[in-house]
Amino acid sequence: MSKRNRVYVYNTQSSFGCLGLIFGLIILFFLFSFFTRLFLQIFPTLLLIGSIIVLVRSIYYIWLWHKQNNASESGQFIQDEDGVLIPIDEPDYAQLDLLKRRIMLATLGLVFALFLLYYS
Repeated sequence: MSKRNRVYVYNTQSSFGCLGLIFGLIILFFLFSFFTRLFLQIFPTLLLIGSIIVLVRSIYYIWLWHKQNNASESGQFIQDEDGVLIPIDEPDYAQLDLLKRRIMLATLGLVFALFLLYYS
């Protein structure tokens, strides 16, 4: 007696995905129009808090990047758990560019949030 693996192929198209997307957008539009005043009060505050957090974290990571760069230029070593000395690698300059970009965007978000708080 041989057992066969049955493969079921459903070759139909569901229009519920697009319909659900349209209904979701309509619901979001009605919720947004209903809570517009609340949204205008909360959004700048959340943007301000988020921008400050991103700004502080990016400045901290740039400080760590410069610390690693100085350590790699002076030829310092780190010691792993086995007692092996490993030279500190030179940090990636693409990461520094990314952090500078994040600082610029966080500063723009901070200015935009303060602008919205002032004029709302």
